[in-house]
Amino acid sequence: GYKRFALRIYQEIKIIVLNFLPNKILKYFLEVSYKTPFFRDVLKDFKLPNKHNELNIKNKKIFKFVKFKFLNEQKILKIPFAWNNKSWKRLWQFNLHYFDWSREWLNSCLVHNNSEKERILLAILIDSWIKLNPIGNYDGWHSYTISLRIRNWIYIFRCFPELASKKRIESLWQQIIWLYLNPEIANGGNHLIENLISLIISSLQFEGHKSYEIYTWSINKLKIELKEQILQDGGHYERSAIYHFLMLDRLVELACMIEKIKNQRPTWLEKTIYKMYSWGLKVLLDKKNIPPFNDSPFEICKDIDRVVNFAETFLFQYPYSFKDIRILFINYLEKEKNIKKQIKNKHTKFHIEDLPNTGWTILKIDNWKLFFKNGVPCPNYLPAHVHSDLLSFNLYFKSTPVLIETGTSIYENGLIRNYERSGKAHNILQFAEFNHNPEKINWIEPIEVWDSFRAAKKSFPKNREFGKKNSKYLWVSGRHDAYDNLGLIHERRISMEYISGSEINIIINDLIISESNFKWRMFFHLGPYQKKSLLKETIEKSKAQIDFAHQWDINWYAPSFGERIKRHTLCCTGKIEPGERIIKSKIKLSTKQIVFK
Repeated sequence: GYKRFALRIYQEIKIIVLNFLPNKILKYFLEVSYKTPFFRDVLKDFKLPNKHNELNIKNKKIFKFVKFKFLNEQKILKIPFAWNNKSWKRLWQFNLHYFDWSREWLNSCLVHNNSEKERILLAILIDSWIKLNPIGNYDGWHSYTISLRIRNWIYIFRCFPELASKKRIESLWQQIIWLYLNPEIANGGNHLIENLISLIISSLQFEGHKSYEIYTWSINKLKIELKEQILQDGGHYERSAIYHFLMLDRLVELACMIEKIKNQRPTWLEKTIYKMYSWGLKVLLDKKNIPPFNDSPFEICKDIDRVVNFAETFLFQYPYSFKDIRILFINYLEKEKNIKKQIKNKHTKFHIEDLPNTGWTILKIDNWKLFFKNGVPCPNYLPAHVHSDLLSFNLYFKSTPVLIETGTSIYENGLIRNYERSGKAHNILQFAEFNHNPEKINWIEPIEVWDSFRAAKKSFPKNREFGKKNSKYLWVSGRHDAYDNLGLIHERRISMEYISGSEINIIINDLIISESNFKWRMFFHLGPYQKKSLLKETIEKSKAQIDFAHQWDINWYAPSFGERIKRHTLCCTGKIEPGERIIKSKIKLSTKQIVFK
């Protein structure tokens, strides 16, 4: 903790100093101290076919506007445009600087075998970026945006070698050096992995001692980071499925690049990819859907099915089934040598999958799946993507959400971000010390989330259990320490009971042992389009055994940034007196009741 704190202070001081220095000094420092080495003649097979061999510079004048859509928000920008605009959402601006959108253009070129328009636009936009983003200034020089952009520029220059002019290669090298001098070591997490992967890939593109130095340091550091960040059960330690798949995609990309350029296949990297791939198969609902615990907006990694196929191609030499830029990374594989066999999960229709290090347990009966969260919520020093959702659950039929927490639609700090990270946005039972004034009730959060990416006190699991009872009954239970100092114990047990091929019971038993009076509230967030009648019988039967009030609200489910789909939420509230009590909620579900969209 102290080491990370010291690194963070050092990083912030360095940023202040670098921002204070005039751009001319920074430019002179990079150009003189780190002269651009020779751009190696590698990745020749990346070159895309094009009807026009020469770039028609005169055609640049015909492009007056360019359209970008990020976070479900589209903007049409007049060329030339300012790359930094205070009126834009910062994450939208980050996406602009990433140049990830250029991959979609390259994908289009692969499909249509013609790239005249894309080549001209990329030449315009790369030159515009260089001109309007002086060294060390604005979001374009944030270490994370550099990490994504330098990889994308490399692929652009390899696909279109005529775009690799001296000026552009010099800018690319300066960005590489800046990233090497400013990796996000204080932050760690997926950002640091992105930094290191980009440094390794970019160093392989250049000759010279400095490139070798960058490669050696970065690959050794990545090996250390992966030992820490990839858990024993294969999950990424930020406990977000979408970032897990994003990191898997990046690591396969890296492994392919090392094998293509250096003819090496590091065993430690291959094993890590296999662990992450195996974890991914366990949490996938279908080819694209994943549980939304913590921050997990689909915008981060849209093509989960392609990521899985990409990993399978690398690990098992299976054919890659899609036509996008990933095919350029794996076209070196000798497909006829099927030297490995994929180990597929052969599960019965009645199955429990526990991910103890990630802290998730998955109950499966036929096409019903319930995900239960009870584990370490996040790394102590990295709560950026954590939510206050311990003992929450999500229930699906196939890939249709029946009961599902809110998800993540925004990263900017504010009321929406605060709500989506709070316990209220999840299927949990919450407590507050008893107060007769309803306006002064302070609901206790299992994780004290605040700001956009911060958290104070974090609760940790006290016990984790699960099991089977005969051939029709699965259960999972858990407890955390959020209320221990208040003289309150809460343990949640959720069971799935098989009734028929189309019917199940979900039984939630919340055991509460308290030394004083407490208020409680419980949330059931229905999936989009699901009807309130799903929980009508549950309310009636629960009220027969305990007194509580209930109300229905309309809020949203957010599968991705900027996307909020209306749905119904049931909130039940009551009072617990000293002693021991069980709140039992039984939900009888049939496929006839579920609305499929």
